[in-house]
Amino acid sequence: VGEAEREAHRQRLLRYLTRDLEFAVRWEQMSLLKHVLTRIVPLVGTLSVELGVALVFAQFNETVAKHPLLVTFLPIVSAIAGNNGLIATAATIRALTARTAPSPVRLLLKELVVGMLVGAVVGSGCGASAYLLYRSVPMTLAVAISMTISLGVSGLMGALFPLLSSTLHIDHARIAGPAETAFQDFFSYGVYLTILTYL
Repeated sequence: VGEAEREAHRQRLLRYLTRDLEFAVRWEQMSLLKHVLTRIVPLVGTLSVELGVALVFAQFNETVAKHPLLVTFLPIVSAIAGNNGLIATAATIRALTARTAPSPVRLLLKELVVGMLVGAVVGSGCGASAYLLYRSVPMTLAVAISMTISLGVSGLMGALFPLLSSTLHIDHARIAGPAETAFQDFFSYGVYLTILTYL
């Protein structure tokens, strides 16, 4: 990389950081009511999706009745997938801020593959724990498979939401985290319960 390209990159980064600094100053000067209103919008969106999670859960009453202990691993699958998604979100925001992000397709594929590989490792360990606790092969498989799939999708979504918010010129901090978390809960619960139903 030549000196001219490095200087151009530094100038782009400086413009981006200056824009963020101006936003940060405006953010600090906002009234308390404005802060409340800007936070309510993404949280109401999150609440809407989480109510969808409750509807998904209600669709699996027979599965829950057949495997009552499954509820012990639902929050684990969801939390691990959610954390993976937030890690992907933070990494994507950092790459967008530093202007080092690869093409969107490459970034999304990378996060999908990384998430699935991490999910396979973590899911195997968590599935083994499920087996040691409950001696249930269906629960073991449901935990391991759903964690693999959920972490893959959470990585993908964790990268997608900052890309979308950047394209739409919406603040990443207010939208990406809540959107990823809500989507991930909906998806991971649905995948886990569906797999358990058919095993």
